[in-house]
Amino acid sequence: MKPKKFFFIVLLLVLLIFNSIVRAGDMKGGLQFYYRGNLIEALEEFQAVIEEDSTNPRAYFFLGNTYRRLEDYNSAQRAYQLALEIDPGYGTVKQRLAELSFNQENWETAAELYQTLIEEEPDKFEYRFCLGVSLFKTNKLSQALEQLEQALEIEPHSARGYYYLGRLNFKRQNFSEAENYFERAIEIAPSEGKYYFYRGLTHFRREDLLSEEYTNWQSARDFREAIELGYDNPRSRFMLGNFLLKRGLFSLKQDANERGIKNLRDAISHYRKVLMNDWKASNAYHNMGVAYLGIGEYRLARRAIGEALEIEPTVPFFHDTYGVICFRLGEFNRALSAWSQVWELDSDYEKNPFGEPLELKSLSKRIQKARLRR
Repeated sequence: MKPKKFFFIVLLLVLLIFNSIVRAGDMKGGLQFYYRGNLIEALEEFQAVIEEDSTNPRAYFFLGNTYRRLEDYNSAQRAYQLALEIDPGYGTVKQRLAELSFNQENWETAAELYQTLIEEEPDKFEYRFCLGVSLFKTNKLSQALEQLEQALEIEPHSARGYYYLGRLNFKRQNFSEAENYFERAIEIAPSEGKYYFYRGLTHFRREDLLSEEYTNWQSARDFREAIELGYDNPRSRFMLGNFLLKRGLFSLKQDANERGIKNLRDAISHYRKVLMNDWKASNAYHNMGVAYLGIGEYRLARRAIGEALEIEPTVPFFHDTYGVICFRLGEFNRALSAWSQVWELDSDYEKNPFGEPLELKSLSKRIQKARLRR
């Protein structure tokens, strides 16, 4: 073999050996890749470090960070947990794991981790707030209330804190208090659409739609504001549709037919937008059918209610509304068949949610009338 060729072979072998040594334990190289955004290369480096020393908590921590940036959240969680097993006092790992659990809506785990973080830093707003939200999400309302109130003592201008106190009071049906908290959240962050949505929901539950004064219909204005500010989702559209539906039916009862019909047609438009995003929204189909029923378009109403029944055939009031439409079409046997299914599903069934605005009598009286007319 020629000396020159031999020299190059030896040099190549040296380089390969050196590279394997570096890759086996080069934490610095991994960090350089990580902070430059070369995440796959960083992943390989941190894994190589761990292969050489499986008790290195910092390597697991940055391995978890890399997985998180790659949106592999399960792998990130495992890496953080391994780092904590090696070093239970590694506070930054605990914090990242708590954040990850919170963002992934693993509420029980998040609550446990934030509780331990609070023991170490009791005056940190974010820990109190996240613990309060985690407890709220697991329906531990009294504990959640305590944590959220303490969080606001630390940071009294937090719109998020007031928003979740509003959500908590809404869940407890303390609507007046909920409204006050949502008001405060909106004052601090007036461009946050979801705050308007939940304030609107509070007004809706307080039945502001029964007011004669348009300026008092805060729920509709809030739902529209939420949509305009970007909180445009099926739920916002559905609730705005519900306001327009109930207000429309209420107007028809008051003989304000032109206004009532306009509201009902607007409601139908919003329900259609809901269904464009979620074709399985059976309640949107049902309520759209009720709106068609209100304006006298019975065949469109029956088609919409039929879609609701296809998606969810075990809801008693869907069958009830279907029977009402069949009755108004003069199809009395179909009406009786639909109403018999109501009692099959719920022997204690009392009334349709839209019974009053549609001026429906009790189910037994409607069945009796259909039998006489068939």
